[in-house]
Amino acid sequence: MDRAYGARVVQVEPRFAEDAPLGYPTDGSSTGGQLATVPKAPWYNAVTEEIRNAIVGGGLTPDKNTLDQLNQSIEARLTRLEKKIDEALKGVSDRVDKFETFPPGFIIYTGCFINNPNWLLCDGRAVSRSTYASLFRAIGTTWGGGNGSTTFNIPYLLDRVLWGSNWGVGQYIDSGAPPIWGTIGDFNAFDNDTGMVAGAFWRTWTRHNQGSRSGSNDDHWRVDFNASRCSPVYGRTNHIQPPASRVPVYIHI
Repeated sequence: MDRAYGARVVQVEPRFAEDAPLGYPTDGSSTGGQLATVPKAPWYNAVTEEIRNAIVGGGLTPDKNTLDQLNQSIEARLTRLEKKIDEALKGVSDRVDKFETFPPGFIIYTGCFINNPNWLLCDGRAVSRSTYASLFRAIGTTWGGGNGSTTFNIPYLLDRVLWGSNWGVGQYIDSGAPPIWGTIGDFNAFDNDTGMVAGAFWRTWTRHNQGSRSGSNDDHWRVDFNASRCSPVYGRTNHIQPPASRVPVYIHI
């Protein structure tokens, strides 16, 4: 809508008089002598301007022949408000994501894969020193120097377990097992000295044999081997494997 009333309009905005009475409109009373309220030009002008200002505030140009501009203005305002709210929420979300609950270099194991730009899978890749400046300041080239100038490596922790330590951070430790050792002494079939074997070896009596000549006999012994006599770690599994479960591991940027 716009300021369109038909005939007999003026170009000077009408104003309420200083002594204009305040109150509520009435239909009047034919028997009580109360006259009905008569809206005058200032009232029509006030209503028109309120609506027109709302239309303009919504970014529309008032048109005297368009009758839904107030509704359009409200929808336009709501759209802009929704956009501002979305931007504000995104800003809050970004701040929350970057909130230093987890400092750069913090490593976690999780029960699922993380789709979050603030966490990198510890797959040993080389990443930009400038893009991940906070992480680079935290770990430097501890886990690898990348190309030596513009990149550095994040930890490679796939199929590995972490070993708590107060030195050698970033050092990769190869798999290994305790040594297996044993001794077989100098003995013959008639020796009964169990000290002739030690470590992973031991001697087991097998049988007593009567010799062919009268009074001759000998004992038969067998030398066995078992690595678990050196360390109980041997024999628990068919391969060297600590108790484990596969999970993704990430580092915070």
